[in-house]
Amino acid sequence: MNRCDSSCVALAAPSCAHYSWFMRVADLAVFGILVAGAAVGTLFLITKRGVQQTDWSALPAEEVYRQVCSVCHGLDGMAKSGAANTYKGKRRYWDVPRLVEYMANPSGYAKTKSADRLGRMYMPPIPAHVPIAARERLAQYVLAELMD
Repeated sequence: MNRCDSSCVALAAPSCAHYSWFMRVADLAVFGILVAGAAVGTLFLITKRGVQQTDWSALPAEEVYRQVCSVCHGLDGMAKSGAANTYKGKRRYWDVPRLVEYMANPSGYAKTKSADRLGRMYMPPIPAHVPIAARERLAQYVLAELMD
C-alpha cells in the first residue's frame, strides 16, 4: 500500500491508500445522480409529450382507441394476448351511453349491471383527462368497428 498522510482524503491524492475508496464513493455518487436525472428527465418527457399534451378533441376515434385501449384489447379488438376480454360477441349488450359509463368505472359498473355478462376481468378506467366527447367517439368506434 501507498503511504497515507492526514490530508489524503480531503485532497484525494493518487499516492494515498484511501484514493481508491474515495473514487469508488465518488463514482457511486455520480452514478446515482445520473440515474436520478435520467428518471426525472424521462418522467418530464412523458408528461410533456404524452397524456397532458394530447388534444383529445382533435383526435379521431381510431387514434383515441390506439392510444388508450389497443395495448390490452389489440388493434382489432380481439385481445389475443389475454390481457383483456375480446369485443367479439358483445355488441348486443352495449350502446354508446352504457359503454361510456362502463369506461369511467368498469368495476363499479359491473357491480350494478351484473347481468351484462362482463366477465370477471375489469379494465382500468379510461383516464380522467380524456374528455367525454372523446369517450363518446371512442364508444361509437368500438361499437361500429370492433364489436359484432
